[in-house]
Amino acid sequence: MDVSVFGLEGDPFERDIAVDLACLPELQSSLISDLCAALGEGHGVNAIVGEAGSGKSMLAVLLADSLRRQAATAELSARGLGGGEFLVRVLAQLGADQSSIEAASFEGEDALLELLQSVLALPGSGKAASAVVVDDAEEIPAWVLDGLAGVLDSCVDEEPAFQVYLFGEPRLLDSLNAAGSGHLLDHVLEISRIDALTPAESRDYLSARIRAAGSSLEEVFDEHALSAVVE
Repeated sequence: MDVSVFGLEGDPFERDIAVDLACLPELQSSLISDLCAALGEGHGVNAIVGEAGSGKSMLAVLLADSLRRQAATAELSARGLGGGEFLVRVLAQLGADQSSIEAASFEGEDALLELLQSVLALPGSGKAASAVVVDDAEEIPAWVLDGLAGVLDSCVDEEPAFQVYLFGEPRLLDSLNAAGSGHLLDHVLEISRIDALTPAESRDYLSARIRAAGSSLEEVFDEHALSAVVE
């Protein structure tokens, strides 16, 4: 599609972290900043909950992109993943070598969790912390949540920070409560709620994206079409 017919210099929704963050409404932008700052609080869990359509997935991607500047970061969705596959993907993104992952997978759940403990902020990674950002986190199996609690229990203050960011629908909180045997709630630093953008916020967001691409709302949408998009 030739976007120049709308007066655009490029795709207004092409991924660019600087543009993405600049176009976010203030509440969402502040949330990203606060979650990044959590790395300075040591080890822990941050839960971000919202209904379907509230923008959780976009915020999870933006947070992961932001965290990669300072932390070895794994980013994934838990949707449709068994616990073993979930941990394998986390380990691969945090830098565990493939042979170690395969060996731990063969040995079972405990071996995967032990490997995770050993690879946090690997020496030579150039990163001062490790982070795992999970979308659809309400689908993480209970034994994995218990296992993450065990990993956090083993972390000591002198070690590089390890933060887990869980984005999910409100039933994620039920999952955290159910994971009581691992005391995961003891490690929760913050529970944040996000709501879908209001029509006014949606309009401002669209305006910022289109302006960054060199045009304006008025050139791209007529009022009827714009109302249909933001309502």
